[in-house]
Amino acid sequence: MTLLDDRGWSSGGPSGIRSHQSLETLTETARVVVGPNEPPEGRSHEEEAALHWAHLAGIAQAQGVPIAAGELAGCRTRCTSALGSGHG
Repeated sequence: MTLLDDRGWSSGGPSGIRSHQSLETLTETARVVVGPNEPPEGRSHEEEAALHWAHLAGIAQAQGVPIAAGELAGCRTRCTSALGSGHG
């Protein structure tokens, strides 16, 4: 299930990304890329995060996945319980 399709990043280096990037580095980069944006003036980081996760939860809910924003925000690895195995 796709929740965001307008973000991404690239990484240069020798072929075989696993030879020069750890899983932890890739995971952290992915979380930064798909996480909340910097808040606009007048909005806190917490407010921006709440809006971001609510938006993503709404997308998931529209596709039939009953997940709350807080539950989605709390995902640290794959959210297999709500989103299905292999998706998240």
